[in-house]
Amino acid sequence: MHTISPSIFRTSTKALSHATPSKQSLAGLGLSPRKRFDAKQSVDLLGLDFGAAQLVLLPGEAYVHFQLLAQKLRPESFVLTMGYGESAAGYVAPDRAWEENDGNLPLWCWNAPKTAEKVVTEALRKALDAK
Repeated sequence: MHTISPSIFRTSTKALSHATPSKQSLAGLGLSPRKRFDAKQSVDLLGLDFGAAQLVLLPGEAYVHFQLLAQKLRPESFVLTMGYGESAAGYVAPDRAWEENDGNLPLWCWNAPKTAEKVVTEALRKALDAK
């Protein structure tokens, strides 16, 4: 998730000078993670293990795909995922959402297409101590 689409960056930068406050806000939301990714700052995926149940805090607005994946990784447990970790906004979409041309992604997803699923899957494996 450390790459942002150059077209999103150009659109966001241009929108900062837009007269509409909502477009300025959207630009700020996009440029904030861009700055973080460019600085190679990690994005944390935190988990708490309560034995029979696990709680995982995902970055951004993660698709339900990642909740279902977390359950598959720990089928013997109750696993709950929550979004907006690190107060990050923007969709964290699996590859399938890009393949299906999800209309929300061009404006609300700050990572480059088809980059999140691999990263989040590996982070979930680690957080859930899954084999």
